[in-house]
Amino acid sequence: MEDILGRELKDGDLCVGMAIGRDSRGMHIGVFQGKSIVWYSKGYNGKCYINKSSTSNTYLIENPTEQELAIKEIVQKLLVEEQNERKKRNSQKTIPLGKLEVGGIYKDIQGNLYMYLGKRKVTFENLTRQTKTEEFGNCFVRVSTNNFKEQIDEKILKDVLDDCICEYSGNYYVDILKGNKKLTEMVRKIDLNFPLVKTKEYNRGWKWSKYKLTIE
Repeated sequence: MEDILGRELKDGDLCVGMAIGRDSRGMHIGVFQGKSIVWYSKGYNGKCYINKSSTSNTYLIENPTEQELAIKEIVQKLLVEEQNERKKRNSQKTIPLGKLEVGGIYKDIQGNLYMYLGKRKVTFENLTRQTKTEEFGNCFVRVSTNNFKEQIDEKILKDVLDDCICEYSGNYYVDILKGNKKLTEMVRKIDLNFPLVKTKEYNRGWKWSKYKLTIE
């Protein structure tokens, strides 16, 4: 790949890049990798986070200043940390699908929590538009980490099903897979009785919608 002056770009080169896309944040100074510019930003907690943007225009910095070299050093450090974290995750032992328990809340290799519902049929209905979607597979739903260990089963299930429907967008969030997720340990189990049914309404005066999710 070449920059806007036709100079060859190699992985590790320090560049200025213009990100592609309607939601892009404009220009960034970062390190070229593959076909992207890798740059960093700071969160509210002051921690540095790595970002990767495809670029439409890239300019190679041939004689970087000390400030620009400091940026490169931070990006390269974050890339090493990312690579080490990826290796750590990939080396973790995961639980085979056949050993998962229905109602079990498991931690995945990235630390997220999922509840396993078993192999199920999932039906999602837009009752306003009278449309229906049906899927079948191994079902996993995301679990909030907010004090779930201290909550009773009914409260956990209510919160989980509530999060499965976004009444504003009209989408449902159940991971329906042919295979398995990369889960490492079970942290809790709750009792489930199928079918699980959740209805939700969205009313903004000018827009009213009603949805129904059934897992059986």
